[in-house]
Amino acid sequence: ITGARESVAQITKDTIKHVKLKTKGALPVFVGFGISKPEHASAIIEAGADGIIIGSAIVKIVKEYLKDSKKMEAKMVEFTSNIKDAVKELN
Repeated sequence: ITGARESVAQITKDTIKHVKLKTKGALPVFVGFGISKPEHASAIIEAGADGIIIGSAIVKIVKEYLKDSKKMEAKMVEFTSNIKDAVKELN
């Protein structure tokens, strides 16, 4: 597990822009590693990424609510809805 971070590093944003420029938009760019908050998702999309990949934050929810599947489902829906809403606001 790579782990969640507090914010999106400037080098990540710069790299997204560089890859998009070099590929001339011919390839979709998806970014993962440390995305755990809606503001992370929106920063990545604003930088030009076509999508995001979330792992550690979802694993954390699963681990925390392993013994309560209903609560796990509710937390997962809440988390993914917040991420989706943050990205949707950009369109």
